[in-house]
Amino acid sequence: MPVRARKIPAIVGPTACGKTSLALALAARLPLEIVCCDSRKVYRGLDIGSAKPTASERESACFHLLDMVEPSAGFSVQEFVQAAHSAIAGIRERGRLPLLEGGTGLYIEALAEGYDFGQAPPLRVLRRQFNQAWERGSEMLRSRVRSLPGAGAVDLDNPRRVIRLLERVLMSINEAECAALLDALGFTPAQEEVMQARKAASASRPQPLPPLVLMGYRLEVQREALEARIHTRTGQMLANGLVDEVRTILDAGVPPGAQSLSGIGYSEAVSFLQGDLSFQELAELITIHTRQYAKRQDAWNRSRFKHFTLLAFTTPAEQAEALHVIETDIRGEYPEAGSG
Repeated sequence: MPVRARKIPAIVGPTACGKTSLALALAARLPLEIVCCDSRKVYRGLDIGSAKPTASERESACFHLLDMVEPSAGFSVQEFVQAAHSAIAGIRERGRLPLLEGGTGLYIEALAEGYDFGQAPPLRVLRRQFNQAWERGSEMLRSRVRSLPGAGAVDLDNPRRVIRLLERVLMSINEAECAALLDALGFTPAQEEVMQARKAASASRPQPLPPLVLMGYRLEVQREALEARIHTRTGQMLANGLVDEVRTILDAGVPPGAQSLSGIGYSEAVSFLQGDLSFQELAELITIHTRQYAKRQDAWNRSRFKHFTLLAFTTPAEQAEALHVIETDIRGEYPEAGSG
Protein backbone atom coordinates (compact mmCIF):
# COMPACT_ATOMS: atom_id res chain seq x y z
CA MET A 1 0.00 0.00 0.00
CA PRO A 2 1.46 3.40 -0.97
CA VAL A 3 2.41 5.79 1.82
CA ARG A 4 -0.15 8.57 2.25
CA ALA A 5 1.13 11.98 1.16
CA ARG A 6 1.56 14.35 4.08
CA LYS A 7 -0.79 17.31 3.81
CA ILE A 8 0.67 20.80 3.53
CA PRO A 9 -1.16 23.57 5.44
CA ALA A 10 -2.22 26.52 3.28
CA ILE A 11 -3.75 29.83 4.35
CA VAL A 12 -5.72 31.98 1.92
CA GLY A 13 -7.76 35.13 2.37
CA PRO A 14 -8.26 38.62 0.98
CA THR A 15 -5.53 41.22 1.08
CA ALA A 16 -4.99 42.91 4.47
CA CYS A 17 -6.91 40.20 6.34
CA GLY A 18 -3.91 39.19 8.47
CA LYS A 19 -2.53 36.09 6.74
CA THR A 20 1.11 36.94 7.42
CA SER A 21 0.55 37.67 11.11
CA LEU A 22 -1.21 34.31 11.47
CA ALA A 23 1.62 32.51 9.67
CA LEU A 24 4.15 34.18 11.99
CA ALA A 25 2.16 33.14 15.05
CA LEU A 26 2.16 29.53 13.81
CA ALA A 27 5.90 29.68 13.08
CA ALA A 28 6.49 30.74 16.69
CA ARG A 29 4.79 27.54 17.89
CA LEU A 30 5.81 25.00 15.25
CA PRO A 31 8.92 24.23 13.16
CA LEU A 32 7.42 25.94 10.11
CA GLU A 33 8.94 27.73 7.15
CA ILE A 34 6.60 30.00 5.20
CA VAL A 35 6.25 29.69 1.41
CA CYS A 36 4.85 33.00 0.13
CA CYS A 37 2.35 32.62 -2.70
CA ASP A 38 2.20 36.20 -3.93
CA SER A 39 2.78 37.48 -7.45
CA ARG A 40 4.24 40.82 -6.27
CA LYS A 41 6.48 39.68 -3.44
CA VAL A 42 8.65 37.74 -5.90
CA TYR A 43 10.09 41.06 -7.17
CA ARG A 44 13.16 42.66 -5.65
CA GLY A 45 12.61 46.25 -4.63
CA LEU A 46 8.84 45.96 -4.45
CA ASP A 47 8.67 45.92 -0.67
CA ILE A 48 6.22 48.55 0.57
CA GLY A 49 3.45 48.16 -1.97
CA SER A 50 3.52 44.36 -1.81
CA ALA A 51 3.44 44.36 2.02
CA LYS A 52 6.44 42.08 2.30
CA PRO A 53 7.41 40.85 5.75
CA THR A 54 9.54 43.40 7.59
CA ALA A 55 13.18 42.79 8.52
CA SER A 56 12.19 41.86 12.07
CA GLU A 57 9.52 39.45 10.81
CA ARG A 58 12.07 37.77 8.54
CA GLU A 59 14.33 37.33 11.54
CA SER A 60 11.58 35.59 13.50
CA ALA A 61 10.57 33.16 10.71
CA CYS A 62 12.03 31.76 7.52
CA PHE A 63 10.23 33.02 4.37
CA HIS A 64 10.62 31.60 0.86
CA LEU A 65 9.89 32.96 -2.64
CA LEU A 66 10.57 36.59 -1.81
CA ASP A 67 12.87 38.80 -3.93
CA MET A 68 13.35 36.18 -6.63
CA VAL A 69 13.49 38.32 -9.78
CA GLU A 70 14.35 41.85 -10.88
CA PRO A 71 11.41 44.24 -11.41
CA SER A 72 12.26 44.46 -15.10
CA ALA A 73 11.65 40.72 -15.56
CA GLY A 74 8.48 38.74 -16.14
CA PHE A 75 7.39 35.89 -13.90
CA SER A 76 5.00 33.08 -14.80
CA VAL A 77 2.79 30.66 -12.91
CA GLN A 78 4.97 27.82 -14.18
CA GLU A 79 8.08 29.48 -12.75
CA PHE A 80 6.31 29.88 -9.43
CA VAL A 81 5.28 26.21 -9.34
CA GLN A 82 8.84 25.09 -10.03
CA ALA A 83 10.24 27.40 -7.35
CA ALA A 84 7.61 26.40 -4.79
CA HIS A 85 8.27 22.67 -5.25
CA SER A 86 11.99 23.30 -4.84
CA ALA A 87 11.44 25.33 -1.66
CA ILE A 88 9.12 22.70 -0.18
CA ALA A 89 11.61 19.93 -0.90
CA GLY A 90 14.36 21.89 0.84
CA ILE A 91 12.18 22.58 3.87
CA ARG A 92 11.35 18.90 4.23
CA GLU A 93 15.00 17.89 3.83
CA ARG A 94 15.79 20.08 6.84
CA GLY A 95 13.16 18.23 8.87
CA ARG A 96 10.83 21.23 8.99
CA LEU A 97 7.28 21.85 7.81
CA PRO A 98 6.17 24.00 4.86
CA LEU A 99 3.27 26.41 5.22
CA LEU A 100 1.75 28.02 2.11
CA GLU A 101 0.51 31.56 2.66
CA GLY A 102 -0.56 34.20 0.20
CA GLY A 103 -3.15 36.16 -1.66
CA THR A 104 -2.50 34.97 -5.22
CA GLY A 105 -5.08 32.21 -5.34
CA LEU A 106 -3.99 31.05 -8.78
CA TYR A 107 -0.56 30.16 -7.38
CA ILE A 108 -2.01 27.97 -4.64
CA GLU A 109 -4.52 26.38 -7.01
CA ALA A 110 -1.72 25.65 -9.48
CA LEU A 111 0.13 23.77 -6.74
CA ALA A 112 -2.99 21.91 -5.58
CA GLU A 113 -4.17 20.95 -9.06
CA GLY A 114 -0.81 20.33 -10.72
CA TYR A 115 -1.38 22.96 -13.39
CA ASP A 116 0.91 22.80 -16.38
CA PHE A 117 0.59 26.13 -18.17
CA GLY A 118 3.90 25.58 -19.93
CA GLN A 119 5.85 28.55 -21.21
CA ALA A 120 3.45 30.91 -22.96
CA PRO A 121 5.40 33.18 -25.33
CA PRO A 122 4.04 36.55 -26.48
CA LEU A 123 2.06 35.91 -29.66
CA ARG A 124 2.25 38.85 -32.10
CA VAL A 125 -0.75 38.07 -34.34
CA LEU A 126 -2.92 37.07 -31.39
CA ARG A 127 -2.05 40.28 -29.55
CA ARG A 128 -2.92 42.38 -32.59
CA GLN A 129 -6.31 40.66 -32.83
CA PHE A 130 -6.81 41.06 -29.09
CA ASN A 131 -5.92 44.76 -29.05
CA GLN A 132 -8.29 45.47 -31.92
CA ALA A 133 -11.12 43.64 -30.12
CA TRP A 134 -10.34 45.44 -26.85
CA GLU A 135 -10.49 48.84 -28.55
CA ARG A 136 -13.88 48.00 -30.08
CA GLY A 137 -15.22 47.29 -26.60
CA SER A 138 -13.74 45.12 -23.87
CA GLU A 139 -16.89 43.98 -22.05
CA MET A 140 -17.80 41.18 -24.46
CA LEU A 141 -14.18 39.99 -24.54
CA ARG A 142 -13.94 40.00 -20.76
CA SER A 143 -17.22 38.12 -20.43
CA ARG A 144 -15.88 35.38 -22.71
CA VAL A 145 -12.60 34.93 -20.87
CA ARG A 146 -14.20 35.10 -17.41
CA SER A 147 -14.78 31.34 -17.37
CA LEU A 148 -11.21 30.42 -18.36
CA PRO A 149 -8.91 28.66 -15.83
CA GLY A 150 -7.24 31.31 -13.69
CA ALA A 151 -9.59 34.14 -14.71
CA GLY A 152 -10.81 34.64 -11.17
CA ALA A 153 -7.34 35.74 -10.05
CA VAL A 154 -6.85 38.20 -12.92
CA ASP A 155 -7.85 41.86 -13.11
CA LEU A 156 -10.12 41.72 -16.16
CA ASP A 157 -9.93 45.49 -16.51
CA ASN A 158 -6.22 45.17 -17.28
CA PRO A 159 -5.71 44.20 -20.96
CA ARG A 160 -2.10 43.13 -20.41
CA ARG A 161 -3.17 40.61 -17.78
CA VAL A 162 -6.07 39.38 -19.88
CA ILE A 163 -3.90 38.65 -22.92
CA ARG A 164 -1.29 36.88 -20.78
CA LEU A 165 -4.05 34.73 -19.28
CA LEU A 166 -5.31 33.92 -22.76
CA GLU A 167 -1.81 33.02 -23.99
CA ARG A 168 -1.26 30.70 -21.01
CA VAL A 169 -4.61 28.98 -21.48
CA LEU A 170 -4.04 28.48 -25.22
CA MET A 171 -0.78 26.71 -24.37
CA SER A 172 -2.40 24.41 -21.78
CA ILE A 173 -5.66 23.13 -23.33
CA ASN A 174 -5.83 20.46 -26.04
CA GLU A 175 -5.69 21.32 -29.74
CA ALA A 176 -9.42 21.02 -30.40
CA GLU A 177 -10.26 23.20 -27.40
CA CYS A 178 -7.63 25.69 -28.51
CA ALA A 179 -9.12 26.02 -31.99
CA ALA A 180 -12.65 26.30 -30.58
CA LEU A 181 -11.61 29.03 -28.15
CA LEU A 182 -9.92 31.08 -30.86
CA ASP A 183 -13.01 30.73 -33.03
CA ALA A 184 -15.33 31.76 -30.19
CA LEU A 185 -13.23 34.85 -29.52
CA GLY A 186 -13.05 35.76 -33.20
CA PHE A 187 -9.27 35.30 -33.28
CA THR A 188 -9.14 32.63 -36.01
CA PRO A 189 -6.43 34.55 -37.99
CA ALA A 190 -4.06 33.86 -35.07
CA GLN A 191 -4.62 30.09 -35.17
CA GLU A 192 -1.54 29.20 -37.22
CA GLU A 193 0.73 31.25 -34.95
CA VAL A 194 -0.80 29.71 -31.82
CA MET A 195 -0.48 26.15 -33.11
CA GLN A 196 3.18 26.68 -34.03
CA ALA A 197 3.85 28.10 -30.56
CA ARG A 198 2.13 25.10 -28.98
CA LYS A 199 4.37 22.68 -30.90
CA ALA A 200 7.50 24.57 -29.90
CA ALA A 201 6.41 24.69 -26.25
CA SER A 202 5.56 20.99 -26.25
CA ALA A 203 9.01 20.08 -27.53
CA SER A 204 10.78 21.98 -24.74
CA ARG A 205 8.25 21.64 -21.90
CA PRO A 206 9.44 19.94 -18.70
CA GLN A 207 7.38 17.20 -17.12
CA PRO A 208 4.57 18.72 -15.04
CA LEU A 209 5.06 18.49 -11.30
CA PRO A 210 2.59 16.47 -9.23
CA PRO A 211 -0.20 18.23 -7.35
CA LEU A 212 0.26 18.86 -3.65
CA VAL A 213 -2.16 17.56 -1.03
CA LEU A 214 -3.27 20.53 1.05
CA MET A 215 -5.12 21.08 4.28
CA GLY A 216 -6.38 24.55 3.59
CA TYR A 217 -7.83 27.38 5.63
CA ARG A 218 -9.85 30.28 4.29
CA LEU A 219 -9.86 33.40 6.44
CA GLU A 220 -13.00 35.52 6.50
CA VAL A 221 -13.06 39.09 7.85
CA GLN A 222 -16.23 41.16 8.22
CA ARG A 223 -16.55 43.60 5.33
CA GLU A 224 -16.50 46.81 7.36
CA ALA A 225 -13.47 45.69 9.34
CA LEU A 226 -11.59 44.65 6.20
CA GLU A 227 -12.32 47.95 4.47
CA ALA A 228 -11.03 49.80 7.53
CA ARG A 229 -7.84 47.72 7.49
CA ILE A 230 -7.36 48.44 3.78
CA HIS A 231 -7.80 52.17 4.34
CA THR A 232 -5.28 52.12 7.17
CA ARG A 233 -2.76 50.06 5.21
CA THR A 234 -2.96 52.41 2.23
CA GLY A 235 -2.09 55.31 4.49
CA GLN A 236 0.79 53.36 6.03
CA MET A 237 2.22 52.42 2.64
CA LEU A 238 2.18 56.01 1.44
CA ALA A 239 3.68 57.24 4.72
CA ASN A 240 6.39 54.56 4.51
CA GLY A 241 7.49 55.77 1.07
CA LEU A 242 5.57 53.88 -1.62
CA VAL A 243 5.95 56.73 -4.11
CA ASP A 244 9.72 56.92 -3.52
CA GLU A 245 9.95 53.15 -3.93
CA VAL A 246 8.29 53.37 -7.35
CA ARG A 247 10.40 56.38 -8.33
CA THR A 248 13.56 54.41 -7.54
CA ILE A 249 12.38 51.50 -9.69
CA LEU A 250 11.57 53.78 -12.63
CA ASP A 251 14.88 55.64 -12.25
CA ALA A 252 16.64 52.28 -12.51
CA GLY A 253 15.25 51.94 -16.04
CA VAL A 254 12.26 49.69 -15.41
CA PRO A 255 9.53 50.70 -17.89
CA PRO A 256 6.23 51.97 -16.44
CA GLY A 257 4.38 49.16 -18.19
CA ALA A 258 6.49 46.36 -16.66
CA GLN A 259 4.66 43.37 -15.23
CA SER A 260 6.03 44.15 -11.77
CA LEU A 261 4.44 47.63 -11.76
CA SER A 262 0.99 46.51 -12.89
CA GLY A 263 -0.17 45.63 -9.39
CA ILE A 264 -2.40 47.75 -7.18
CA GLY A 265 -0.47 50.54 -5.53
CA TYR A 266 2.30 50.43 -8.10
CA SER A 267 0.26 51.28 -11.19
CA GLU A 268 -1.44 54.16 -9.35
CA ALA A 269 1.92 55.46 -8.10
CA VAL A 270 3.25 55.39 -11.67
CA SER A 271 0.26 57.50 -12.76
CA PHE A 272 0.93 59.92 -9.90
CA LEU A 273 4.58 60.29 -10.88
CA GLN A 274 3.54 60.88 -14.49
CA GLY A 275 1.33 63.75 -13.32
CA ASP A 276 -1.99 62.04 -14.02
CA LEU A 277 -3.16 61.94 -10.38
CA SER A 278 -3.03 64.23 -7.36
CA PHE A 279 -1.76 62.76 -4.10
CA GLN A 280 -5.30 62.65 -2.72
CA GLU A 281 -6.52 60.86 -5.84
CA LEU A 282 -3.60 58.45 -5.51
CA ALA A 283 -4.63 57.44 -1.97
CA GLU A 284 -8.29 57.19 -2.90
CA LEU A 285 -7.65 55.04 -5.98
CA ILE A 286 -5.33 52.65 -4.16
CA THR A 287 -7.96 52.16 -1.46
CA ILE A 288 -10.81 51.69 -3.96
CA HIS A 289 -8.85 49.29 -6.17
CA THR A 290 -7.65 47.30 -3.16
CA ARG A 291 -11.22 46.92 -1.90
CA GLN A 292 -12.31 45.71 -5.33
CA TYR A 293 -9.41 43.28 -5.45
CA ALA A 294 -10.27 41.94 -1.98
CA LYS A 295 -13.80 41.21 -3.21
CA ARG A 296 -12.43 39.34 -6.22
CA GLN A 297 -10.08 37.37 -4.00
CA ASP A 298 -12.92 36.44 -1.68
CA ALA A 299 -15.09 35.31 -4.59
CA TRP A 300 -12.20 33.29 -6.04
CA ASN A 301 -11.49 31.63 -2.68
CA ARG A 302 -15.16 30.74 -2.15
CA SER A 303 -15.33 29.24 -5.63
CA ARG A 304 -11.97 27.46 -5.86
CA PHE A 305 -11.30 26.53 -2.25
CA LYS A 306 -14.72 25.33 -1.10
CA HIS A 307 -13.11 22.39 0.69
CA PHE A 308 -10.84 24.65 2.78
CA THR A 309 -11.84 25.13 6.41
CA LEU A 310 -13.58 28.50 6.81
CA LEU A 311 -12.28 30.48 9.79
CA ALA A 312 -13.72 33.76 11.05
CA PHE A 313 -10.83 36.17 11.52
CA THR A 314 -12.17 39.57 12.53
CA THR A 315 -12.01 39.87 16.32
CA PRO A 316 -9.04 39.01 18.58
CA ALA A 317 -11.03 36.07 19.94
CA GLU A 318 -11.69 34.75 16.42
CA GLN A 319 -8.03 35.19 15.51
CA ALA A 320 -6.94 33.26 18.61
CA GLU A 321 -9.41 30.47 17.79
CA ALA A 322 -8.17 30.27 14.18
CA LEU A 323 -4.60 29.96 15.42
CA HIS A 324 -5.64 27.17 17.79
CA VAL A 325 -7.55 25.27 15.08
CA ILE A 326 -4.71 25.34 12.57
CA GLU A 327 -2.04 24.50 15.15
CA THR A 328 -4.09 21.55 16.38
CA ASP A 329 -4.61 20.26 12.85
CA ILE A 330 -0.93 20.56 12.00
CA ARG A 331 0.10 18.72 15.14
CA GLY A 332 -2.41 16.02 14.24
CA GLU A 333 -0.91 15.66 10.77
CA TYR A 334 2.66 15.94 12.05
CA PRO A 335 2.69 14.46 15.58
CA GLU A 336 6.48 14.60 15.58
CA ALA A 337 6.44 18.41 15.36
CA GLY A 338 7.96 20.15 18.36
CA SER A 339 8.03 23.87 18.91
CA GLY A 340 8.96 26.57 16.36
